[in-house]
Amino acid sequence: MAALSLYLNALSSTERRSVLKVSDGTLPFVEKPLEYARKDGKFLPQFLELEEMNNYWDVLKDLIYHPPFCRYRRRTRSSNL
Repeated sequence: MAALSLYLNALSSTERRSVLKVSDGTLPFVEKPLEYARKDGKFLPQFLELEEMNNYWDVLKDLIYHPPFCRYRRRTRSSNL
């Protein structure tokens, strides 16, 4: 948690509304093109690197399925009450 605290910033309600959101429902939407790119390089744009995409995707899935900052948010909200 200490390592992530450098990257966790409180967002205003306006900022939260404007940020792109990825959740359980959007995972298949992102995974399918990534699977195609892994199978056939023609589906991968030249400006993207497959290894980097895989790394980012693994981190994102970990954050969605095992969100350490959810516990952080709860503690922060309860401490503000």
